[in-house]
Amino acid sequence: MVLAIVIAPARRLPPDKLKAAKLEFQLMMDFGIYRPSDSPWTNPHHMIPDPTHHGFQCAACLGEDLFKGGHRAFHHITVEQQDIKKTTVNTLFGLFEFRKMPFGLKNAAQSWQRFINSVLKEFDFVFACRDDLLIASFSKEQHFKHLRLLFAQYLTPTGQGKVNCGVSSLQSNLGTEEISRTDYLLPTHFQDSGNELALLQRLKKDQSEATLLAHSSQDLPLVLMTDTSSLAVGGALHQRRGSTLKPLAFFSRKLDKAQRNYSTYDRELLALYLAIKNFRYAMKSRDFTIYTDHRPLT
Repeated sequence: MVLAIVIAPARRLPPDKLKAAKLEFQLMMDFGIYRPSDSPWTNPHHMIPDPTHHGFQCAACLGEDLFKGGHRAFHHITVEQQDIKKTTVNTLFGLFEFRKMPFGLKNAAQSWQRFINSVLKEFDFVFACRDDLLIASFSKEQHFKHLRLLFAQYLTPTGQGKVNCGVSSLQSNLGTEEISRTDYLLPTHFQDSGNELALLQRLKKDQSEATLLAHSSQDLPLVLMTDTSSLAVGGALHQRRGSTLKPLAFFSRKLDKAQRNYSTYDRELLALYLAIKNFRYAMKSRDFTIYTDHRPLT
């Protein structure tokens, strides 16, 4: 199959963005991610405001920083040699092509997900979704044990085949610098007066009673609650633990113009249908109970 060559002209940039783009491209070339190109394929690049990154960042050069200090996590994946020429970016100061996978390709997110899954496959307590890691632990002590195992694996020098990253920044991103939901450290200027202490206790109470999603269990029964209004439908999937309902996920969707003209019965039925369709991955092959406030449906 012969592919048509894609050509895009270089986009003019104001002086501040042009300076930021040159710095970014030079940095990527220093890392070995970019290289000058003479490819006939050319793609435009976009500048995105970013106060932490020379004031702007090139959308064509974006990479998710999963491991801070490990440069760009996306850029640990090598582009197939025959496809490198297709990643060429056209700028006012030359053509550049990616040797490492850039953010924004059609299959970049899927490739990254497969990569991070393969990296973390030996840890059955870590769940990854692109650049976010969820570490599932039953206690605070076990959580820190899990973190130590993860750090011991990926805080070794790059020369040994691991990601080189800073301990404090990685710990910050993976949640070890935590504040307990019920234990707060008082600031040094805190005055133990009645009003301030009452406000602190109220803050602790509100934080501890905030709605948090529970981990799903195959052994607990499911409960689906749905409702509708004249503008939108919504649903909440729970699991029953004893006499308590623990939320697993929430769903909502705005009604289009035709759906807003439905009768109340039809809107309530639509809410049921859309909620079940949205949560089918969790409800398939399992018994569940539906709660609705519309009696005609029952």
